[in-house]
Amino acid sequence: MNLTYRIQKEALARGMSLDTMTRETYDSLAIEIRTNAELVRDGAKRYISQAASALGVSVSLPVLSYRESKCEVCPHLRTLVDGESACDACTCSGQDLRNKRRTPWARCPIGEWEVVDAD
Repeated sequence: MNLTYRIQKEALARGMSLDTMTRETYDSLAIEIRTNAELVRDGAKRYISQAASALGVSVSLPVLSYRESKCEVCPHLRTLVDGESACDACTCSGQDLRNKRRTPWARCPIGEWEVVDAD
């Protein structure tokens, strides 16, 4: 079962709406419903993206702009009540989503943008 669907299903079971969640609530719920294997996999991807960002490994500005423009019009992108963005397709939110767009080896799970060479 897709993680986004699982998050929505759990939110409804708790009487919550994705439209009224903060990033912290969304992230907390996403963590609670994942298996240990999923948490390890997703955590590793997140830390690698953060390390790449800290080391200055990034896509070019045109690639970043392209990725951001694709995300902005995507029906899977939502704005949480605290103003942070969250993607229902990859379940990234806030700084993690911004880092993912900058990471050369990251890809959109629905195919809107792919891996590129680092600049």
